[in-house]
Amino acid sequence: MHHPDFSSRPDEPHTWDAPGRGPVDAPGAAASLAQDPAADLPTTRAAEPAVAPAADADPWPDVVDLFFRAAEDAYTAERVGSIGLNVWLGPSDPARADDGLLITARGGMDVREGVSADTQADIHLRLQRKDLARLATGRLRTAMAIAGGRATYDGPVRQFLRVLPMVQAVVRPPVPVGTNTIHDGVEEIS
Repeated sequence: MHHPDFSSRPDEPHTWDAPGRGPVDAPGAAASLAQDPAADLPTTRAAEPAVAPAADADPWPDVVDLFFRAAEDAYTAERVGSIGLNVWLGPSDPARADDGLLITARGGMDVREGVSADTQADIHLRLQRKDLARLATGRLRTAMAIAGGRATYDGPVRQFLRVLPMVQAVVRPPVPVGTNTIHDGVEEIS
């Protein structure tokens, strides 16, 4: 396999030998392909309009909805309530310190929104925007977010991490064992 030669000076165009075609310079590559009768590739491409990614949407309302839905589910509420702790969950952005959720997980599950980060709780868990979006869709691996430094916590968070997948299962139930999961694609571990 031939690799491009990038040893030229920065102000000179880079050139390399394209297999079977001889030297090709990056700025003139389209012209070289247009002159090659064997090239079946188009020489120009229509510009595509820029589309704002859905990631611009604020994931926090979906996170709030997820926890209220989990509290309404009797099985999930009972399991989460078994940890016997109060959990404050919110964005890591200091400007949004009053946007948190207080999850009272004592014999059941009660959720209050709009709770300040200063609220007394056994656990405080702060997530970055990207991880809040993953949580809202049931795809967050919280331990990986903590290990990667994207989430911060105070208190015995391990107990909450044991039941958090049950909350996420409200929006993304686990795949039954033995079923084909090819439609789900490959996910990044994070």
